[in-house]
Amino acid sequence: AILFNRDHGVDFNKWIREGVSYVNNEQLKRLSEHLLNDNINKYNPMNSSMYKRITLYKKTDMDKYNRFVEQFEKFYNASNEKMMVFEKLQRHIMIYFLNCLPEVIRNQIYITNESKNSIKITKVTKDEKMLKLNMENNVAIETIIKAKGIKNIYDKIIEKKKILVGHNCIIDFLYCTTHFMDELPNKYETFKTRICNYYGGIYDTKYLYLYSNKENANINDTSF
Repeated sequence: AILFNRDHGVDFNKWIREGVSYVNNEQLKRLSEHLLNDNINKYNPMNSSMYKRITLYKKTDMDKYNRFVEQFEKFYNASNEKMMVFEKLQRHIMIYFLNCLPEVIRNQIYITNESKNSIKITKVTKDEKMLKLNMENNVAIETIIKAKGIKNIYDKIIEKKKILVGHNCIIDFLYCTTHFMDELPNKYETFKTRICNYYGGIYDTKYLYLYSNKENANINDTSF
């Protein structure tokens, strides 16, 4: 198979970099939570799952934090400075900083990655911050749709309750379910009920043939 693909122009590097993506429901949920909620600019101390209360106990962490606060205060109190680049802090130190920062100030700044080792903090109005957050949301949604890949098609098949036809396709349904929908249940009966609810109908031509030739087939059970 590899030789065939090679001889017919398959670009394996392109396939590895840009191949069709897919996720199941659990992976999609985690990805969506990360892209839509795990955003430092959406910081909310009430969201304990994303921003836990943190205590800094290492001297190196406290030194970094104190240097950062000193720089930030100078920047924030300088009326002529609209934005400033800072050394990037580890996430737990940044969360500690936001925990200590009054809400009124948090609502007046917007944080972006300037480079791998630095961040940029911009002074913004409430409307400017909302506009930036909406733009980030749009980018996140586009990323989620792209990450869903083939699941976008699979979800439409289920949404439209399409009838599916296959031949000896039980393994295919097991594969599609675990890759595009949910983890497989422990019992076959549960799996059978679940996929029957997914689709408008399922026809396996192998079982249709066996059923139509039941008298000549050496089988006891032809039900899917």
